[in-house]
Amino acid sequence: MRDLFTSFKDNCGFGLLASIDNTPSHKNLEDAVTALSRMMHRGAVAADGKSGDGSGLLLSMPNKFMRKIEELYQDKNYCIKCGSKLEIKKDRENKIRAICPNCNHIVYLNPIPASACLIVNEKNEVLIIKRKFEPNPGEWALPSGYIEIDETPEEAAVAEMKEETGLDGEVIQFLDYYSGYSPIYEKVISFGFLMRILGGTLKAGDDAAEAKFVSFEKLPPLAFDSHNHYINLYKNRSNK
Repeated sequence: MRDLFTSFKDNCGFGLLASIDNTPSHKNLEDAVTALSRMMHRGAVAADGKSGDGSGLLLSMPNKFMRKIEELYQDKNYCIKCGSKLEIKKDRENKIRAICPNCNHIVYLNPIPASACLIVNEKNEVLIIKRKFEPNPGEWALPSGYIEIDETPEEAAVAEMKEETGLDGEVIQFLDYYSGYSPIYEKVISFGFLMRILGGTLKAGDDAAEAKFVSFEKLPPLAFDSHNHYINLYKNRSNK
């Protein structure tokens, strides 16, 4: 996408197609809009308003990516406390919820928290795992997983590192958080951590089919935008 920023700024009548291939990606969307905004010739974003051949941006994404709040509650049918039929309506804060008319229990749909591990060895190689289960089975990713109710994000990172790679570790640094789409839970908030290896033997486990160190230059496409975000942060900080 960076080539678009410089290569097409002098083109006339340029159209940009951002295909997300049925996998919602805020990063893809942002890059597409940024590329379009860099086209400064006639008819593009910085047009004189009088002439030009025009410039266009076509975005394609799954309908679920833009689902209304009401639709997210459609599978919430019965109250888990009293068994009554739930009603989808606005609560006292004027927000759509699934509410029990009998006991007033309210169902809240919230992002699911997860932790991701960025593990770099002495050769400056990053540890990645091939996912065994949904979401995105067969794709590469950083060791990661959902945070349990009795865990902190840091504890979850240490646990996922051990479960998926066989390595014992500890948190060196919190990198950032990333809020993104989930095909299972609609939205996930991921917390990224730079990890230190303390011991253990590298061996794929839990929901990881493979685990290996690779150089940043040979890093395959990763399953999640959040993991790319953490890697880019680390590389940018390391180059300063």
